Amino acid sequence: MIIDDIKKIRSFPKEKQQKFCELLKKEGEKYSVYPITYQQRRFWRYFELSPDKGICNGIMELVFRGRIDEERILKTVALLLENEEILRTIYLPVNSEVFQVIRQETDEKIERYDLCSNAENALDEYQKLCFAEYNKPFDIANEIPFRAFLARISEDECRLCITMHHICFDGWALLIMKDDILGLYCNPDETIEKLKKRFSYSDYTLWQMKRIKEKDYLEKLEYLCSNIDGYNTYLYLDGEKKNASEDRFCGKTLVKMISPDYISEVKALAAELRVSDFSIFLMIYMFVMYLYSGQTSILTGFPSLNRENEDFSKVMGFCASVVAVRADIDEKATFKELLLKISDTLNAALERQEVVSEHIVEHCKNDICMPGEFFIDKCFSFQDAALFHVDTEQKLEVDGTEISYNMINFAEQTNMRYRLLMTVVESLNGFVLQMGYAYGVIPDTLAESFIQTVLYLFYYIFSNDKSNINRQVSEFAEEFRNEKKL
Repeated sequence: MIIDDIKKIRSFPKEKQQKFCELLKKEGEKYSVYPITYQQRRFWRYFELSPDKGICNGIMELVFRGRIDEERILKTVALLLENEEILRTIYLPVNSEVFQVIRQETDEKIERYDLCSNAENALDEYQKLCFAEYNKPFDIANEIPFRAFLARISEDECRLCITMHHICFDGWALLIMKDDILGLYCNPDETIEKLKKRFSYSDYTLWQMKRIKEKDYLEKLEYLCSNIDGYNTYLYLDGEKKNASEDRFCGKTLVKMISPDYISEVKALAAELRVSDFSIFLMIYMFVMYLYSGQTSILTGFPSLNRENEDFSKVMGFCASVVAVRADIDEKATFKELLLKISDTLNAALERQEVVSEHIVEHCKNDICMPGEFFIDKCFSFQDAALFHVDTEQKLEVDGTEISYNMINFAEQTNMRYRLLMTVVESLNGFVLQMGYAYGVIPDTLAESFIQTVLYLFYYIFSNDKSNINRQVSEFAEEFRNEKKL
């Protein structure tokens, strides 16, 4: 009923809508209605910009091999939806506000496909189904942000494909959900009891509403805003298209490897200067941003789990944030001085990482977003492969069934919510540079040149027994300008 009531209110005059919004903020909890969090605002805006595209979709699978019990798998999915309210939440706009509305029940049907009759092409057919799901948009204003289908590949193999809208999950939440699914499959009663005791995303929402009014939080917000206000916060790279095209959210990914021999070199430099590995690569990335943009004040961001509060470490939902980092590039400085400066800036940002970037946008005095774009549209990420189990396949055996979990990626398509995102993954095999870019605005030649320059600068710093760390950044910048490309 509450969903119908909210939809009716949208036809009322603006003044009445506003009064209704205020009432929902005060009394909505009684009806499982909550304002969206600051993190969710970004994804609601993506939905408004491209409601007919699946740009915010994420897709995962669980593979069951051996003794297959399809009814048990379907029951597991039903229990997941029943016990994770964020997966059965829709999002309704009223006036200028958007609200999470938790459905008490859902009639979500799990499609079933039997591909056994064409065993030779079963996996190809399955991949086509997955690809279609990946590109199928969610109407999050009318339907829950969760879909699943079950495909029988052979007599002893079955695959459960789950697609979700990013408004209901982040990377850490995927690991939580994987554990929940396995728990509900193996020990449903015990797992349900654990889920009932766990904090929900609505608890997180109510906590955030209170937290943003507390003195120490407001001090963090003021610090971050003062570090940005008055500066040109948007970077355009040389050769980048300023106007978004139809391919604005269609991406490609470039991958480059750094030999594992350099792991010890990076660790040694980090220990010597008392900085993190993260800081070293962030400095390289920000300096290359400077080379390609010509701007001396470089603003970027990095994804943060934002789960320092232990109460919400196991919450299913989107808690992550993009943390803003700004640094001024002085060509008279050495790379060592620049590294130490960026390390200090990074540490200051990490201490304030609970402040969500969308809150900064709302609070800053000047308009820090370009028309039609997002605050911090070029980001950097540093990941430990072991933390997200990138290096190892996760398997479990129960009642004669082997279960494995995988994220599904498509080589032919990447959905890009940023214009550019560079990720450095530290693994046993060395450092992996992965750069995703929206090819509608970042040309292929620019992307290739950019990542090659990052790689070149890394080797430059770590050559000559790392002595180049003490050279002025102007020397490298001059070489870059003279060569045009490295």
